[in-house]
Amino acid sequence: MTDDDDADIEAIVLESLRRLHPFPVTWEQAEATFADDTRADLAGLAREHLALQYLGNPYEDDPDPLGVLAPVLWRLAHSNGEPNQVWCGAGWHRLVAETDRRLAEIDPWYSLGQVKEKYGLLRYYARPSSVTDLDEECHRQFRAIISSAEVASGFLCEVCGHADAQLLGVGRGRTRTLCDSHTRWGVQP
Repeated sequence: MTDDDDADIEAIVLESLRRLHPFPVTWEQAEATFADDTRADLAGLAREHLALQYLGNPYEDDPDPLGVLAPVLWRLAHSNGEPNQVWCGAGWHRLVAETDRRLAEIDPWYSLGQVKEKYGLLRYYARPSSVTDLDEECHRQFRAIISSAEVASGFLCEVCGHADAQLLGVGRGRTRTLCDSHTRWGVQP
């Protein structure tokens, strides 16, 4: 390749960049912009990761970082006076909220004792209210909804909610349900 060929290629590339960007762009500027965008994306991922990180304790500062647990927290406060007993990663919060919604359709006054992670799966401790006269079919549906949430949690990352998760033994006898990304990020038990 000659210097003329290199100049022609660079001219074609610059013309393409000019069409994409109405201002003059050099390779150095394009690389710097890409690097800044990449750094910003990584910083955003890191912030999200830290916000969703489950530390093994209830969310004392913000028990509902995703803003989906208001009905669940209300039910916990009215059932047992412990509104912050949702002890699972934010990745499961939408599953918890959906479980509450489905159970409330069967029994609007059901009692909720606790929501937590145990052995890498969601545990949703609830019972029908004594006010509601549920038939056997409604009791079966009630138990089935709780069981299906437990099974679904085995496929959802408890940190981010991504659906390609798997149960992993992560040491010290702790089992977690994590996606590939959070397994690589080294989420602590």
